[in-house]
Amino acid sequence: MNFSSSVPLPELTVQSLSPERRALVRIFQRVRFGRIPALPVRGGEPICRAGLIALRKVRVLGENGPHRMAGSGDFVLRRELREFFALLEEQREGTLKDIEIRDGLPITFEVEEQINS
Repeated sequence: MNFSSSVPLPELTVQSLSPERRALVRIFQRVRFGRIPALPVRGGEPICRAGLIALRKVRVLGENGPHRMAGSGDFVLRRELREFFALLEEQREGTLKDIEIRDGLPITFEVEEQINS
């Protein structure tokens, strides 16, 4: 899996996404700061079923509510989200581990890969 993208990503809006991807964007916005320990991916789509666990980081002197765009009907996705979904397409199948969320955006995650010598 190649995680570097030099190809410009098209502009996407939240409403242009599949229902699964839209649900994940809303989860990222609701969590705002925190992480998702494990997110299954099937056919390049996130599986956001009931029971998906998200750990929200509470900031003592900070904003702890959902991201301000959480209530918006449609908006253009930031580059972080476009790149995240492009990486999902590459991953296709598996589980993303420890997705770090900062201000409603995915920042880092881990993938498990089998190394064959």
